[in-house]
Amino acid sequence: MKGTPIHPIWSLDRGDWGPLGELEPGETLASATGPATLLSTTTTTRPTPVYNLEINRHHVYQVGELAVLVHNTYGSVRRATADVSTLKGRQLPGEFTGNKIKRYRRQMQAQGGYGDFPPIMIAEINGKKIIIDGHHRARAAGAAGIKKVPIEVINVPPKIAVFGDN
Repeated sequence: MKGTPIHPIWSLDRGDWGPLGELEPGETLASATGPATLLSTTTTTRPTPVYNLEINRHHVYQVGELAVLVHNTYGSVRRATADVSTLKGRQLPGEFTGNKIKRYRRQMQAQGGYGDFPPIMIAEINGKKIIIDGHHRARAAGAAGIKKVPIEVINVPPKIAVFGDN
């Protein structure tokens, strides 16, 4: 299983979500087949494509061969608005789906604004607003001429707040 250091994984030992970057070998995780023991972790500093999955606006799902329970949010959330031009993406250009951005842009224009799209999830790191989830929505809003978008600011422990600036 691969993920970002802040990606929340359900730890049976903690009885709570724990960021992937803080999980320890030997920790027990929830999976579709029952408890799964984390054997080891590895980190990389090279850019790696990541994908956030959302099905009918649900962010809890199972991944990997063991179907480990994961989530697309982390910790406490503060709701706010932000100028879309101040949001920094962390996805590589090849990870964007142009058709999805066009479809979202058309929907936003038809709704007369951002409408009922979910807020863009960000983390504030060193004064920068880094997009965690919502890269396509942010691009579509900019293309639709929308200046302010709703955001959810998540708390990210500083020791795992490692992001690219792309």
